Parts: sequence; structure tokens; C-alpha cells
Amino acid sequence: MSKKWYVGMAAGGDLFWGINGILSNILFERISVSLDWLTTARLFISGILLLIYSLLRRQNIFKIWRSPKDAGILLSFSLIGIYFAQSNFVRML
Repeated sequence: MSKKWYVGMAAGGDLFWGINGILSNILFERISVSLDWLTTARLFISGILLLIYSLLRRQNIFKIWRSPKDAGILLSFSLIGIYFAQSNFVRML
């Protein structure tokens, strides 16, 4: 991939990071959503988008579930690591 692609991806990430902060503030102050709801909604939507992306690229998304050890690591990381990291990020907004 070219340097322009990477610069565009970095700029897009910054743009979405800023939009995320603004929209989170609006949701907390004007609509009074809870921290848990916002974290769960963000993770659910991003998970759906990643699954759609993987399916469009024809990747085998069920391959990880064949190994019980890998499935356990994935579940524990997603439930403990990702959720708490995301909820602490949202809490800092």
C-alpha cells in the first residue's frame, strides 16, 4: 500500500476519534445515556462492522472456535480486557 493510504487512514482515525468525543458528550449531557449502554453499543456496532468486513473479504470467521484454548482466550480478552478498556475510555470523556 502507498504512503497516501496510510496518511488517509491516520487522518480518518483522528477524525473519527474527535467525532466520537463530541457525540459521546452530547449523549451524556443532553440524552443522559449510561456509561454501560454507550460502551456496549459501541462494541456491538464495531463488532458487526468487523464481521461484515470479514465476510466481504471471504475470511473464515469461525476458525478460532475450533480450538477450545483459543476460544477461551478470545472470550476472556473480549469480556474482560476490551470491555473494561472501553468503559474506562468513555469514563474519561
